[in-house]
Amino acid sequence: MNEFLQPKTVMRRRPNPLLTVVYPAVDVRGPAVQRLRTWTQGQTLPREAYRVIVGCDCKRPSEESELASLLAATDELIRLPNASDAELWNEAALRANSPWLLFTEGPASDNR
Repeated sequence: MNEFLQPKTVMRRRPNPLLTVVYPAVDVRGPAVQRLRTWTQGQTLPREAYRVIVGCDCKRPSEESELASLLAATDELIRLPNASDAELWNEAALRANSPWLLFTEGPASDNR
């Protein structure tokens, strides 16, 4: 692998993460908390190499607190009452501070 692309090398050269995961917490394909856990705890990329920005529509306060508990100090939870998934993606993208953005709904639920 090219030395520049290795996450540890990139992180030493730039103060911001390499990647921002833009995640709208809307119930599209399964429980949002399980899907977010995959992004915050189930990746092979070192955690310091990426940041997660979660957008919430404020419709499920109990779920919102669970989502917040999964976030690292560098992650962010955005609250936009009654927002659509597109509005949540847009607001999160505006707050990203990395050269790469990954727009996602999260992995599919096992209950298809």
